[in-house]
Amino acid sequence: MKNTKIISGLLYWTEGSNSRTETRVTNCDSEIIALWVKCLRERYHVNEKKIRVRLQIWKDEDENKHANFWSTLLKIPRNQFHKIRKVKRGKKKGKFDHGICGITVYSTDLVKKIERDIKYVKTFLKTKDLN
Repeated sequence: MKNTKIISGLLYWTEGSNSRTETRVTNCDSEIIALWVKCLRERYHVNEKKIRVRLQIWKDEDENKHANFWSTLLKIPRNQFHKIRKVKRGKKKGKFDHGICGITVYSTDLVKKIERDIKYVKTFLKTKDLN
């Protein structure tokens, strides 16, 4: 994948959560989550066993269906999934085809690498005419 420094930095900058000890990207868009996992593998060379998956789904939905979808898409075994969080539907109607997925890696070294990539992206964007 070309430009992985820019893609990884921009993706985490916009979709990631801030922590000193872990990285987490959470989204309901399966393409964004799959791209992030690809970045973890190809840009950061993260040990496969360190990748953890968190799912949040509606209480009335099939846990196995959603977990199997994400496991197959991301090529991450189910034993690397945290307990699935099931939530009650509120007044606001919304449908997430496969729930909300969060990808977590516990690593201070990875946090530092991502922070460098975000800094690179910010510098890169300051020097480019975006029109």
